[in-house]
Amino acid sequence: MDYIGLLKELHRRELPSGGWSFSGSPQMSLETTCLAMFSLLAEQLSSAAHIIRPLLHAQLSDGSWPSFIGDGEPSWTTALAICVLNSASDSSGARERGLSWLLKTNGREANWFWRWKFKLADRAVRFDPDRYGWPWLPGSASWVIPTAFSVVAIKQFTACSRSELSERRIRRGVEMLLDRVCVGGGWNSGNSVVYGAPLQAHVEATAIALLALQDEERTPVIQASLGWLKQRS
Repeated sequence: MDYIGLLKELHRRELPSGGWSFSGSPQMSLETTCLAMFSLLAEQLSSAAHIIRPLLHAQLSDGSWPSFIGDGEPSWTTALAICVLNSASDSSGARERGLSWLLKTNGREANWFWRWKFKLADRAVRFDPDRYGWPWLPGSASWVIPTAFSVVAIKQFTACSRSELSERRIRRGVEMLLDRVCVGGGWNSGNSVVYGAPLQAHVEATAIALLALQDEERTPVIQASLGWLKQRS
């Protein structure tokens, strides 16, 4: 199927109320919707206002986005939604509200108690809890994919007007990603070593982490991760 056929298929699968779902579910998924919107915006940028309308309607009152329509809990999809709105150059103010929520959200390692726990009491995993990023859901630990998308979203939106806070959060997120790299390069969803055993990198997490690091210095860690990914293409 060529890209025209793929675009037609995306439109065919769009929910009657707008947005897209997983596996034919009637419930709009923010992740699925954002990924579909990226594809449509790449080919139909002139229709951006219509394409992103379901995303704007899905934003919660605190500026975040949920994982699924009907959920009241904020989630990592906030970063993904901001990235879509960045691509559409949206001027509704939704990005500003989303960014405000994102900058206030941390993995639980940001709390001194959890840093103490990971440093002194929890020997199962190996990472530096002082280098934290973003969680899948508020109140949980930092993970690679939410952190990578959050770094991308903030970098994109603040490129011309970066504040001290946004720069600090970007640096902390980048440090977290570099700290979690797997032995030999690449990333999995979380830690690189558990109970002394190195974990395997995953293609998806590695590709997304490298997107977040694409404008960073090409350190040996990043070069090794690029090499790992190329070998699996």
